[in-house]
Amino acid sequence: MRNLVVAIGTLFIMLLISNELLADGIGKGLNTYNHICIYCHGKDAKGDVAPNIVGAGSSKIEYAINNIDVMKFIKNRLSKKNIVNVAAYLLSIDKNKLTSKSATTKLFLGKPANTRFMGCN
Repeated sequence: MRNLVVAIGTLFIMLLISNELLADGIGKGLNTYNHICIYCHGKDAKGDVAPNIVGAGSSKIEYAINNIDVMKFIKNRLSKKNIVNVAAYLLSIDKNKLTSKSATTKLFLGKPANTRFMGCN
């Protein structure tokens, strides 16, 4: 019984910490977004000159930075951590994706992007 109580307590603490880290990541992602991404993707990430990126995971962001010519200028300006934080922010805009069970997995893995989704074509 004691082990069960300790396990539940540990799980509760881990959930609190992960929520705090996610909130911190979302805030940092918003800051990065407002300094780099907003000019093309717009204030709500739904696209301005560039496409809608609401809900994009880190793999889609990395794919775009590495493979789409107009985004390559960002390549050396964003760390992996910055990209994960921007993805957290973009997922937070899409309430359905943020609350889904796969939100954490999507932050780090996501699905490979295609150029029609992330490109400016």
